[in-house]
Amino acid sequence: MNRKKLDTEAVSAAQEQTARMQAEKMLEQRTNELSVLKEQLLQVSTTLDQLRKSEEKYRGIMNNMDLGLLEVDNDQIIVRAYDRFCQMIGYREDELLGKNASELFVKPGNADVLERQQEKRKHGQSSSYELPLLHKNGHTVWALVSGVPITNEKGQVVGSIGIHYNLTERKQLEQELESARSLAEEARIAENQFLANMSHEMRTPLNAIIGMTNLLYDTSPSVQQQEYLDMLRSSADFLHELVSDLLDMAKIDSARIDVQPEPFNVAGLLETLANEFRDKLAKSSVSFELAIGNGLSDSFVGDSSLLRRILYTLLSNAEKFTEAGLIRLSARLQKQEGNKAWIEFDVADTGMGIPDDKREQIFEKFQQISHLGQKQKGVGIGLTIAKRLVDLQGGQISVQSAVGQGSVFTISLPYVKRKASSQPGTPESAALVSQMNVLVVEDNLMNQRYVSALLTKWGVTYQIARNGREAVDVTQRSRFDLILMDIQMPVLDGYEAARSIRTKPNPNQQVPIVALSASAMLDHQESLHAAGMNEFLGKPFYPATLLELLQKYASAKIVPTTTVIDLTVLDQQQLTNLYGDDMEYAADMFQTFLEQILPEFDAFEPLIREQQWAEVRQLAHKLKPTLRMVGLPKLEKVMARLEEMASGDPDVIDIQNLWQGFCAELTNKKPLIEAQWQHYLTS
Repeated sequence: MNRKKLDTEAVSAAQEQTARMQAEKMLEQRTNELSVLKEQLLQVSTTLDQLRKSEEKYRGIMNNMDLGLLEVDNDQIIVRAYDRFCQMIGYREDELLGKNASELFVKPGNADVLERQQEKRKHGQSSSYELPLLHKNGHTVWALVSGVPITNEKGQVVGSIGIHYNLTERKQLEQELESARSLAEEARIAENQFLANMSHEMRTPLNAIIGMTNLLYDTSPSVQQQEYLDMLRSSADFLHELVSDLLDMAKIDSARIDVQPEPFNVAGLLETLANEFRDKLAKSSVSFELAIGNGLSDSFVGDSSLLRRILYTLLSNAEKFTEAGLIRLSARLQKQEGNKAWIEFDVADTGMGIPDDKREQIFEKFQQISHLGQKQKGVGIGLTIAKRLVDLQGGQISVQSAVGQGSVFTISLPYVKRKASSQPGTPESAALVSQMNVLVVEDNLMNQRYVSALLTKWGVTYQIARNGREAVDVTQRSRFDLILMDIQMPVLDGYEAARSIRTKPNPNQQVPIVALSASAMLDHQESLHAAGMNEFLGKPFYPATLLELLQKYASAKIVPTTTVIDLTVLDQQQLTNLYGDDMEYAADMFQTFLEQILPEFDAFEPLIREQQWAEVRQLAHKLKPTLRMVGLPKLEKVMARLEEMASGDPDVIDIQNLWQGFCAELTNKKPLIEAQWQHYLTS
């Protein structure tokens, strides 16, 4: 009994021991788990603290960077708006949450912009764009928005966040700058208009003064009268040069000078300039020399008027600062590649020279040289004009000089060489001048007498018309070799008269018309060519200039027994650049223009009549480049002008006048286009 009891107690004690051991083991396990959990909680707490600090850090950075963040879902519903964005837009966050961003602060006209950007972000694309936002108080806030898509753990786009940078101050500054630019542009236009008016008012009487002075030299004046005439001509020349410089500078500043390439004789131009300056220096202690290198007797294609202007400026400068010694004008063929040639011109003098510290400044506007007691002459823009004109033609200009040893100005200009032909200035062309019949259209009595006296002196047959209406009437009855047309006249101005001559049946439809005007602000000569005029001769002009013009058109009358149309009216340089030696391609393009493109121009007439300006604009834009392809860049500019005029608030009368002038000019050019096509076919 006792033994059994003892066994029972032993088993019970063993069970208790086992249970205690299990409990202790479980306690230890729970303690370990709690310890791990505590460690994990500590790590989570630390991570959360770090995240909080990181968020505060980057929130501070974003706030300091003045960037406003806005988070939206795929339907543009605002999910979160950060403080800086709320400040930018004037709302509290609770006023924004749950609202549609596009409807709340995006202007109706810009809602489609936001929608397009939102579509990009739905497809996982980021984007940046400018957007005007509507502030709560009603004013506009400009923002540069950088939008980034937000994805979930599956990579699906669930919304986007936009980073907004306030551009309002910059936009206001841009508007102020634009206003200032507009005011400056208005001032420039007013200045140009003033210069145009001043040009006409000053050049018209100046033309008469210079003209009558030149005529008085032919009346055998006494010695004293000769001295008076010399002083009068010197003063008139100085005033002419001053007015021309100021007006040319205005044209250059407003980009109103274009390069107008045409065939000319370099040697003839240099001879004419040399004769002018020999006459001017005849009574001084300065001699004049001209040296023309080999190869310059041929014809070259380039802008002869710009070359003359540059050389005249350099020679006038040499004359001003050379009291004794020599002025030398020389030219040589610098290099030639195929038909492309570079010609180098030197204007050297033995004048006072240029100090080293002034040499780099002399081409700047209003810079003058004054040393050794010399009085400043001119206004300091002649060399600026010369450099700008050289740059305009893709050339180079430089100077070598030393005080007391004179100066050498060197310019190098690119030209296209042509085959030799009769040129202005040759005895053959000079003789033909006396066989010409010229119509002079001029309302100013003094200018009528000046031109009449010169034409009489050269044996030219001429007729005077006092206004454009008389000119139109005269051209219906008589045939002329050349028409000299003043621009500003009563009854009918030169533009309208030229258009009428070009468009109405008369024996002078193909006769060259040269515009005469004291106005220097002709805008790229587009209006001249649109009216059907061939070129422009500015007043006042010297006898040699008019004679050179007459010789040029007299020479144009020399043709072989089998008539050959002069293709130089088309821009041969541009055609060479476009087609090179590929005659087949060129012929194909010209055939396409004549057969397919040319008839399309007929569509303008009804469109302009019915004032369908959008269609006019589209058609002008479409056909504009085709004119360049057949060597008519001037008509291309007229077409560009038509496209521009058909925008905004079109003036029907102005557009009709422009179109009529274009039609007349294109009609005149059609035979040349056909001849050029045949030339390509047979080459």
